[in-house]
Amino acid sequence: MPSYYYSRKFVDLILSVSSKWANWDPPKPIHVGDYGTISKKTGQFLREGNILKPNADVQRLLDGSGMNIDLWEGALEPEVAKGDDYMIINASGGYAQRAQIGANVNAQNQANAGLHVNFAFGDKGGAVLVLYKPEYSSLPTGDGRLTSVLKAAHKAVKDRYFVTEVVSCPAYLMAMSTESKYSLLGATSSSAHRMHRN
Repeated sequence: MPSYYYSRKFVDLILSVSSKWANWDPPKPIHVGDYGTISKKTGQFLREGNILKPNADVQRLLDGSGMNIDLWEGALEPEVAKGDDYMIINASGGYAQRAQIGANVNAQNQANAGLHVNFAFGDKGGAVLVLYKPEYSSLPTGDGRLTSVLKAAHKAVKDRYFVTEVVSCPAYLMAMSTESKYSLLGATSSSAHRMHRN
């Protein structure tokens, strides 16, 4: 199977049970206010811009509508809320059986909190996404300027996907199997990710 199949499969499996669009390539961050398209082949979000950050196109639309909002001053910031210690999303035969938070000390005497997870996959495989210390970012509420920005930016985001909420974390584990019945042990911390197949 082509490698792009796996990213699309993972994204679709997680979406089917969580209503969340998984980011197959976490080093390329996605932010609240981003807009763009989705690759039909890979399922990856292709960012074109962000209506909350300085953006000449959106600022031009705001100026043309007579609204006195200057995005260059960083007028609108996402609201951020902390989540639980971890979030687990199991999809279609993939199961995180146990999650345990622990601590370890590396060779440089740096302490890292970590998460150890046992995964199992059923007859048809599946997917699991584990987020360590998730943080939720969303559009700012209670600020009338957001409504003005959304009205003005409507032309820029028309026929585009628009990101209204992001769940981010300092460490994660992503596991997917197309094979039947096997288990996997994964561990993650804010500084490392490793997985071992049993």
